[in-house]
Amino acid sequence: MFSPDSSLRLLNVRMDSELRNTLWFPDRNTQTNWFLSQTDFISFTDYSYVKKDNTIVLACREEDIWRFNYVMYQNTNFSNKWFYAFIVKREWASDYSTRIYLKTDPIQTWMFDWSLMTSFIERQHSTTDTPGDNIIPEPIGGSQTIYQTSGTVDCTPDWIAVFATSTSGGEPTTGSKIGGMFSGAQNVFLDQVLPTTLLNNYVKQGMATAVSRIQQITGFGTTSGSATGFNTSYSKHPTSIAGYIPRNKKLLSGAFINGYITGFGQEVKFTPDFCSGDDVNVNFAQDITSGSVYCYVSNYGQNGTNGHTNVLGFLFTFPESTWAYNQYKNDYNLHNGSNSMYRERSEMSRRANRNSAILDTAANVISGIGNAFEAGQKAMLFDVGGAIGQGAEAIRDISAIGQSYNTLYGYTSGIDEISQNLAYIDESYNAPATGAVAQSNPFIAAAETVVRYGWLVPDARIAQRYDRFLDVYGYAQNTYAIPNLHARSAWTYVKVTELMLDGNCPDEDEVQIRQAFRNGIFWWVYNKEFGNFNQDNGIV
Repeated sequence: MFSPDSSLRLLNVRMDSELRNTLWFPDRNTQTNWFLSQTDFISFTDYSYVKKDNTIVLACREEDIWRFNYVMYQNTNFSNKWFYAFIVKREWASDYSTRIYLKTDPIQTWMFDWSLMTSFIERQHSTTDTPGDNIIPEPIGGSQTIYQTSGTVDCTPDWIAVFATSTSGGEPTTGSKIGGMFSGAQNVFLDQVLPTTLLNNYVKQGMATAVSRIQQITGFGTTSGSATGFNTSYSKHPTSIAGYIPRNKKLLSGAFINGYITGFGQEVKFTPDFCSGDDVNVNFAQDITSGSVYCYVSNYGQNGTNGHTNVLGFLFTFPESTWAYNQYKNDYNLHNGSNSMYRERSEMSRRANRNSAILDTAANVISGIGNAFEAGQKAMLFDVGGAIGQGAEAIRDISAIGQSYNTLYGYTSGIDEISQNLAYIDESYNAPATGAVAQSNPFIAAAETVVRYGWLVPDARIAQRYDRFLDVYGYAQNTYAIPNLHARSAWTYVKVTELMLDGNCPDEDEVQIRQAFRNGIFWWVYNKEFGNFNQDNGIV
């Protein structure tokens, strides 16, 4: 004859029938022994077969079992398997009996009767936590970022480059290739000191026009004259956020921070995780012929050592310098030989013309006196016609005397054309030097010439809130993998888009299990403090 032999235990456990929180056990024996070891329980034996998701009438008052929310039962006549269920409702059956309604806990009941398969995991606690391992964006953010500087590069234009087509002594240069382009000018000066002596020598030697360009450039804060370029680097990930050291190192990755380089009113932002290697490489390329500097991240988007990119950067330019000199004097000295000959010939021509004017004046005076005397003689002899003729000649001589005297006066006084031309040459040669004032820009004028680089990070107070969220819910994963129910020492959160499951359990329970994984489950390690998010939860 059949004898009822089913048994059940009422327990008070901190799990919920919505399957948001459950317990993780390494094996079935550990699971069974843990539930049997709970000290707050009521045990019932010799019951008839306990039906799944059904009701049971217990020989106790309702008030005696208020604190219990869970049942484990075993139909010994049919199997030694333990089933687990939530008490979802209680009601009075009689003065000494209570009816309870059961809802199967499909996770604990079938935990070791199904196996998980590769599924799309939305988020779970990670088994690695090095900065850069986890970079999938999180559904939190919006905080105003702040600049956390790692380093600076002084780009003050404190070096000066001078280019010329000849030396100050007039020896022509052969030209050279500067900055990848051929030029007839060569770099004749590159230093931090002002090239005053050099430029004065060009002026004194009449070679000022040989100077084709004076350009201020930067030495990048060095005294060694690294004129064409400068390289530096900094860590892809900070060690703290505004002084706060996060527990979850994902906060130090591109999911929450950006890299930045800023200077001269420009800025570039980027995700440091996409730089090859351990550091962000910041390069400066300078063209000393134009004062243009390009600052860029040289290892962004590279795959190992292959590829090269320089599109992530910005350009700034130092204005060209100017200087004052006498262009006429410069040109005159450039043709010094022919100009000296011109002056000598002009002086000779002036002296010859002056002497000629003296002789013409003297001759005209003598001729005029002679004609006047002869006219007087003829008048005394009553040679009226002859006297009139000689008188006319005397009058013409007087006019000629005036003209020759004026010419002589011009040469004597220095107002002749040759004298005026030579005076103009002297005046232009000795005129004061003129030149334009070099145009600066607001950054140079205000001494804001430092390029800064580092990270854009959230405010420390916001970072602490982000850290707390990641403590509880783990990291966004968005990857295909087998869900790991025990990634951390105290609890592991798992949420999937669609669970792939190979289960040996009733279909209605499998449906509940899949839905629970889609909703997200906290798997609490059985021997840790359930529900305590403040306990250590290190990687297993």
